[in-house]
Amino acid sequence: MSRIDLTGAPLPVRVLTLGESMGAIRSEGGDLNSRQGHLSIAGSETNVSIGLARLGHRVTWIGVLGRDAFGDLVERTLCAERVQPQVRRTDRSTGLVVFTEPLPRIVKVDYHRAGSAGSTLGEDDVRRGWTPDTRLVHLTGVTAALGDGPQGALLEAIRLARKHGAKVSFDVNYRQRLWPISEAQETIHQLALLSDIVFASESELALASSALDADESAVARELLDAGVEELVVTRGSRGASCHTKVGSTHVDALTIREVDPIGAGDAFVAGYLSAFVEGRHVSTRLQRGAEAGAFAVARRGDWEGLPRPADLALLREDVGATLR
Repeated sequence: MSRIDLTGAPLPVRVLTLGESMGAIRSEGGDLNSRQGHLSIAGSETNVSIGLARLGHRVTWIGVLGRDAFGDLVERTLCAERVQPQVRRTDRSTGLVVFTEPLPRIVKVDYHRAGSAGSTLGEDDVRRGWTPDTRLVHLTGVTAALGDGPQGALLEAIRLARKHGAKVSFDVNYRQRLWPISEAQETIHQLALLSDIVFASESELALASSALDADESAVARELLDAGVEELVVTRGSRGASCHTKVGSTHVDALTIREVDPIGAGDAFVAGYLSAFVEGRHVSTRLQRGAEAGAFAVARRGDWEGLPRPADLALLREDVGATLR
């Protein structure tokens, strides 16, 4: 799937993502009185964007940011990570998410995103940010939860992908705090049916189907019969599976000391998609997803632990090894 430049060297595939990115404040204590705070950015699509860029791919992120310090932080961070942001600025505020840790490995998330700049994302933003060399579009259910405008943006991205021969991947990524299941299912099911690759955890898998009581085999059968090429199911510490019309493939999760579970799903998606656009076999895609997820949970933060190609080999080193 890679392009060739005039010198004959392969160029990485262009991946396009879109959604809301927010400022993030993370405290290692149970409240914000702790002095051990950390300022960063957060957002499913920007996490995946950074993960893909670190693994050597060209990535465009489309979004809307406020004319404020958090908007500057999001754009500056993406540029530093070699993601190409296509940003519209607005007088609305950039969203904010606050992470606290009331107990070890128990993370509480508070959103401050109602009426945010990111919630105004629309079809025009997608048309302005589209690049003709896009070969993969990655979307999530988080953006769909933000309202009619963002949902329209997702549908426009799918329309452009179909027009230009690009693949579409969709991560269910259900957020109960953003919308109820009764409202989410119809939209998520529609987006899943319009996609080539669907990602879902075991707990949210039925949202991608027409029936909330459907089991995994029924969901896989429905989506694959409708034209979805791959259904990828993540199982946390029990690994991940991919269902296609040819059959099913499974990989185990890697054993690693978990520090922070936030961002593991996005890391898995980034690893999987990086191998997908390189034309790797499904087993390699799953394995790279598992490796990227292991790196993500080994460090604090949504995206800070995402690996680069040379990092992946470190997972084969003995625990406690010193590399000189």
